[in-house]
Amino acid sequence: MLMSGFTRIMHLVFGGVFVWTGATMVWKSTAFLDALRSLGMLKEPYLGLLAMVFPWLVILAGLAVIFGIWTSPILRLAFGGVFIWAGVVKAYDPMKFLDDVRSFELLPDPYAGMVAMFLPWLEIIAGLAVISGVFRRGGFSLLNTSLVVFLAAILISWYRGIDIRCGCFGSSGGATSNYIQLITRDLFLLALGFWLTFDKPRAASQNQTTEN
Repeated sequence: MLMSGFTRIMHLVFGGVFVWTGATMVWKSTAFLDALRSLGMLKEPYLGLLAMVFPWLVILAGLAVIFGIWTSPILRLAFGGVFIWAGVVKAYDPMKFLDDVRSFELLPDPYAGMVAMFLPWLEIIAGLAVISGVFRRGGFSLLNTSLVVFLAAILISWYRGIDIRCGCFGSSGGATSNYIQLITRDLFLLALGFWLTFDKPRAASQNQTTEN
């Protein structure tokens, strides 16, 4: 009973964040379109279509999670999709991502270059594993570990007073990042990743209860 109540709370939290995120994209549609355009990956009319449709898909997904409809598949798709998108954006322009990695002043060359080269593909492969179910536990382990490493790097840079440019979802365009926003985002993704790692499908849980 306690676990069921906790699960409902998690559904409400994660779904609520989705709804809020989608609603923010709709409310600030011009800024969202400009952000997509700055990536340089899509051209009109596909860019405008994505900016129009995607926020509503996020809102619908959030509502489905809140009401317990396809919750685990939607959250796995969202979690894996975030990292696939992040990896694709980084791989699309690795030199810009390398500049962002260097802004942390934690890794000298050639190690910074190795991170910029291999990390995007690691995120893409792990994200596909989470979504497809092939080596899903390994995919979760890799992504959760990377989030812990990212969070540690952010906290160290904040402590050192460095103005970093976080390239987690592509180039920052030279703008420094907000530490509070970065930490909040990573903590949310880490909570979602750990919850999905140990979340059991409803049917499996009911079968186990019946057998006991």
